Amino acid sequence: MSVGNVVLLLLIIAAHVIFIRRVVQIVRFISLGQGTIPLGDVPGRVKDLVVKGFMQTLVLREPAGVGHAFIFWGFFVLTYHSIEGLIAGVVPGFSFEWMGFIYTLMCSAEDIMAFLVIIALAVAVFRRLVLRPKRLEASFWHTMDALIIVGLITILISAMYALRIMHPKPGFAPVSDTLRAMIIGDGPLGKQVYATPIAVFEWIHNLVLLSFLVYIPYSKHLHLLTALPNLFLRQPYVRGRMEKLDLENEEAESFGVNRVTDYSKKALLEVAACTECGRCQEQCPAYNTAKPLTPKQVVLDIKDHLFEEGPLLLKNPEAELTKTLFPDVIAPDVLWACTTCCACEEVCPVEIRQMTRLLGIRQARVLMEGDFPEEAQVSLRNMETQSNPWNMAQEERAKWAEGLGIKTLAEDADVEYLWYVG
Repeated sequence: MSVGNVVLLLLIIAAHVIFIRRVVQIVRFISLGQGTIPLGDVPGRVKDLVVKGFMQTLVLREPAGVGHAFIFWGFFVLTYHSIEGLIAGVVPGFSFEWMGFIYTLMCSAEDIMAFLVIIALAVAVFRRLVLRPKRLEASFWHTMDALIIVGLITILISAMYALRIMHPKPGFAPVSDTLRAMIIGDGPLGKQVYATPIAVFEWIHNLVLLSFLVYIPYSKHLHLLTALPNLFLRQPYVRGRMEKLDLENEEAESFGVNRVTDYSKKALLEVAACTECGRCQEQCPAYNTAKPLTPKQVVLDIKDHLFEEGPLLLKNPEAELTKTLFPDVIAPDVLWACTTCCACEEVCPVEIRQMTRLLGIRQARVLMEGDFPEEAQVSLRNMETQSNPWNMAQEERAKWAEGLGIKTLAEDADVEYLWYVG
């Protein structure tokens, strides 16, 4: 084993230590949430993971998702080559060629998929920097974060093609063969001919790969690690339904969500799984009528708040935080702008419940502080006294049906269907 092999081995160990340490920290942040995540209906979860996750059916509901799907699939296909390259960097001469036909098949898939990923990345950069749809608007650092990831993937694929040009792999390789014909022509090939360039590109490939590994859990692309678990751990849920509170629980110190740790563990996993695609924002009627609410930013703000305060909360879950969830993180005008239409949850490709995150804070404001907009005071008072927001006397609720020949349950309880009119 040469000095270079030892150095690469140490870098691999260091990168994995940093990666694992960060992942463990994120898992601990999520564990600050309430309750547990039930693991029933495993077959249904596996189906969701395959159909919604690996097949990207939710992402593919709109044209922009096609590029993302190819990047996602390419990530898994290219992992095969990346692992081989890392091992070969430590154990000279290592190869997966012993796998025979599977190796040939994977080499062919890598050659084609890498080209499709490059095209998808180019389209993604064009959309973000040239077309600039509103839903992709982000701060300078968030934009740079995305471009760094694109740059790392591009360098990784470029290094792979450079190695394939000088040292061909078995199988059908139309892209590598075309590039080789353009750059080298009929010249000699192999590691003996291009020993130094091959060594350089192998180091570039491995260093970029390790940089990618370290950077992902600290970047906006954290969803590469959290989106699939979020889909697998999905909970039985009817969109728009609020979780029932036990208002008779005398031991409860608070109701609703007052602090980020009042969210469930699944809720905190959801905010960490956000892809920042902006589909929720694009569909939000509040955002589209110039209200200050954007569901995407709500999720990102809660995630940033969790990650900023997480280290302190791990030491002391009851610690006084530098920012409060309300109104520092989620402002009043943002909280009450939501129309609870559920459009955001309907279109989310990783099934995040954006609206429900806001409703939890609303519950806390109303039940614990009596804090709600003046416009809602009359309606809530009417609900409390008459069980309806219009202050209609309860004995007059059925008055509208007089003379229409509509039976009530009081007149005939033996019915097959009940027409619920509100």
